[in-house]
Amino acid sequence: MHKPLTGWLCPNCDELRIEQINLFDPNITEYRHNLKSIHPVCKNCYSELSYQWDGTQQEQGRVLLITGTCASGKSTIAQIAAQQYGFFLIDGDGVRQIVKLKMGLSESDWNADYFHNEILLMIDMLLSLGHDIAIAHVILPEIIPRYRDFLCKRGVNYFFSVLLPNHKILLQRNESRECWTTEEKWIREFHHPFVGLKSNGDIFVHDNSNETPEETTELFINHFKTVKRQEI
Repeated sequence: MHKPLTGWLCPNCDELRIEQINLFDPNITEYRHNLKSIHPVCKNCYSELSYQWDGTQQEQGRVLLITGTCASGKSTIAQIAAQQYGFFLIDGDGVRQIVKLKMGLSESDWNADYFHNEILLMIDMLLSLGHDIAIAHVILPEIIPRYRDFLCKRGVNYFFSVLLPNHKILLQRNESRECWTTEEKWIREFHHPFVGLKSNGDIFVHDNSNETPEETTELFINHFKTVKRQEI
């Protein structure tokens, strides 16, 4: 049996061990085929679990933050990282489902503080359990410092992968997507903030126009070999 976990709290049970945590609430449906949102519950009493980071450095866990405009390949690459390399997936669509559930909203703002707070909480929960994490969400350049500060305090290996395929490829991928498509104006609007961004330090800007998602994922996984733990 594993030792009690630090930072985790069940409203009904005294101490929690890793074997008592179900990261995926069985009462919450898939937000996409074969994909469920992270919403931890206690296996003993089925209550929603909370987590509070205790300030200690994380010894395990890599964090791949994939950003870029709509149809750039974020979710597909993150799913491949999960399926082929053992990463846990945090996808913006799944986060939206949980935010709406927790806050009783009919719609949610993908760039609101509460939305990013939920992503950061999910990261903390997964890191505490020693998992590698792949995040697929539009994290705008002005929001990157918030995530950087959060991850540096935890001392984990991470980097931001900014996908910048050309506009023609974006439109083609948008039309061929199985989940949902978006209007061209949104592709342009979300693409604009990343134009001119250069690879530097923990930011890896990449044109994946002529690559398969598998090739891009492999490139990102290999990039971790060059990434060093950063601390504040």
